[in-house]
Amino acid sequence: MQLQVAFCCLLAIVGILLARIIAALKVHTNPIHDREVKDGEILGNRKGSLFYFVQITDIHISIFRDPNRIPDLWTFCDENLKVIKPPVVIASGDLTDATREQPMGSQQYEEEWRQYSNSVRKCKNHTKAWLDIRGNHDTFNVPSSNSSINYFRNYSAQGRLHSYSYMYTTKEQGYTVNFIAVDGTTEPGTIKPYNFFGIISPEGFAVLEKMKRDAAIGNATFWFGHYPTSTLLSPSPGMRELMNDGMAYLNGHLHTFFMMVPKMHTLHHSGLIELELGDWKDHRIYRILAIDNGLFSFVDLRVHDWPAILITNPKDSMYMQPTKEPLWKMAKSTHIRILIFSKSAIRHCQVKIDDADVGQCLQSDGPLFVLPWNPQDYSKGLHKLEVSAMDSDLQTRNETIIFSLDGSREPFPFGGRFALMSDAVTTLQEQIDMAPGRNMAFLFGDFNTQAQCLFGFLFAAWILPLCILRICHYRILGGAFVKPRLSNDFFGRLARNFWIAAATDRIFIFIMLGMVYLLIGPWFVGELADGLYGVIFLWGTFVGNVYQPGSLSYFYGATHSYSALDYAGSFAE
Repeated sequence: MQLQVAFCCLLAIVGILLARIIAALKVHTNPIHDREVKDGEILGNRKGSLFYFVQITDIHISIFRDPNRIPDLWTFCDENLKVIKPPVVIASGDLTDATREQPMGSQQYEEEWRQYSNSVRKCKNHTKAWLDIRGNHDTFNVPSSNSSINYFRNYSAQGRLHSYSYMYTTKEQGYTVNFIAVDGTTEPGTIKPYNFFGIISPEGFAVLEKMKRDAAIGNATFWFGHYPTSTLLSPSPGMRELMNDGMAYLNGHLHTFFMMVPKMHTLHHSGLIELELGDWKDHRIYRILAIDNGLFSFVDLRVHDWPAILITNPKDSMYMQPTKEPLWKMAKSTHIRILIFSKSAIRHCQVKIDDADVGQCLQSDGPLFVLPWNPQDYSKGLHKLEVSAMDSDLQTRNETIIFSLDGSREPFPFGGRFALMSDAVTTLQEQIDMAPGRNMAFLFGDFNTQAQCLFGFLFAAWILPLCILRICHYRILGGAFVKPRLSNDFFGRLARNFWIAAATDRIFIFIMLGMVYLLIGPWFVGELADGLYGVIFLWGTFVGNVYQPGSLSYFYGATHSYSALDYAGSFAE
């Protein structure tokens, strides 16, 4: 009876947690409000205010791995950028690999940065601005931004002008677009594998707040950085709230969980759309983004995907932002609008809606192709729009979106919402000024919640059963009750291993001492960055005069907890 009650309580707790997770990850929708439009605002067959740019991330130039990364990057510059001619290219971190021949070691290699610099010079022949920002790999083993091995300062496109976050403004065809680069790298940059989460200091946050105010005069603002918001520590109210007026936050770092979550995108409760991009490192992915008379759209492609197709009107319903975009323009438009890029002329462009042929699109101005349509025929619900294009080299590609004109929305994939919306990291709560002439140390409130919960759960899952079985063992020795017979299935063998470990003094004491040391003892004392020594604990790292909160250390602790149990079980057998 007691076991049944405990099981019911466990189910109730799990149900409550799942309900809270679903509520937290829910994306709210808003209706599209109708309004009268002027002739100049109608989305027709003229180009109007059409701005597009490109993003690339996690290039990981390496002198030890994948020698094709550089030649493929040069191909990207000489072919893709030459065809697209974007005024802006964003490179959102991990520009170099900084990993030794043995994968667990990390070190900055000047040759990798030279190769990156040579590639940037080649790429800048086909764009006005190459906006790069540092990632965690770019700061492995870099003690400070003034260090001689901070090669970003000398070899990147923006390093000589900007040591940290910066803003870039461009004006194309009367349309002003601001780009705010968010540098969340840690200082000092510790060695691998303890340099994974990003931190925005209070001073850095204040700088970003000023940039946000300065960008208010533009037509659109894009934020970009290396770290997704779920891996970025920042002062209250947090980066999601700070960036809520932006059109999108563009980042990388998570490598779409090695393509297991290809659409790592979400719409936050603050109104911010966050878009993680797959890596160049292994998958040669890049992104084309556009603002077509106020409507934001994008497409992710591989370097050899031709023709490149981006549908700008109607836009994908998943990424509608009623408070930031004139979505009513879609229902008032006279033409479907598509950007098509290819190395040779486009010979054929066919459009289908809900699997029915609508017609052939024709080239209007540069890469813009248009096709007349009647939006009233699709005024209710979700509809599928498919574009197929073929160029003179007989290369063909299809691009499909789901659109709506009444505010209906295609849901974001759960994996992307979970990765980007979950509070893996919360906000910096307070800061403490140290004595004059010393660095700033920061105290963090609750951070890295998921990692802490995982560690706490596994720690308790190993320790509590052992303690309970230890008590039961002594009760049996005292004659309080008879030792139960255990089955020979998996759970029976697992319980037997636990029982033997709990009943054997040497094993039990060994496990308990190990677990206590895991909580309180230093894991490592030594050089954590070039010339800087530090101490690593479960809950954080002291390096120089700076405290950095624990991040991956909780996952390492969870892994160690599991390993200790596995070892104890094997030893007991």
